[in-house]
Amino acid sequence: MAPSSNYPFLASREPPPAQPCSLSHLQHALQNGAKLHAFLSGGGLRVVRLEKGGKLLGYGEHPYIEESLRHADEDTEAGGRPYAEVYGGKYDHYLTGSSTTSSDLDRWMLQGRTFDVTFDTGPCGGFVAKMVSIEQTDLPQEIECRVAKTGVKETFINREFTYEASRITFANGEFGTSIKTIGCPAGKSKNLSWMWDAVRVGYGDTIRKALANALAAEPQEVEK
Repeated sequence: MAPSSNYPFLASREPPPAQPCSLSHLQHALQNGAKLHAFLSGGGLRVVRLEKGGKLLGYGEHPYIEESLRHADEDTEAGGRPYAEVYGGKYDHYLTGSSTTSSDLDRWMLQGRTFDVTFDTGPCGGFVAKMVSIEQTDLPQEIECRVAKTGVKETFINREFTYEASRITFANGEFGTSIKTIGCPAGKSKNLSWMWDAVRVGYGDTIRKALANALAAEPQEVEK
């Protein structure tokens, strides 16, 4: 049975027209000790929660993160509303997020990554965005091209792990490359050479600036 009009199923869709929003209500709440957390739901919706002391102050969900933030800002201004009043009421109740992206931030969310925003009340002050991800080690493209072309093995180092790239021949006769870990830093196993937990941190005088700066930051490995 097809979903009702209140439950449109989305595989992909065009992002909605940009609706300027300062996120001033979210910012005010963060300046007063609240914390913002954003994540991808099991169905791909971009979800934003604003909480303080275990209490939900504002909520937003949408196929694209910009609208989720706007909804959360609106909900914060309203003091937090019943879910059914907003989704299936004022706004469509989407079952899934979109497989397309509307921005670099939305692309981050679609990859299953999260972010948090708080406010630093220290001397410098400002919003702090922390973007959590699982990173992977990739073979540098220039090494990949050289090894595939010449057949000469090469090594490279990333995060103190040492890797070796060698040429392989596919069934159709074309060349490719494979890599393996041949050296590990003290106290770390080979398992950590390929996938690793990381965080990017950005600061700004608005939520948007802090998020933009975090997206542009280099990932820092989170030691466990």
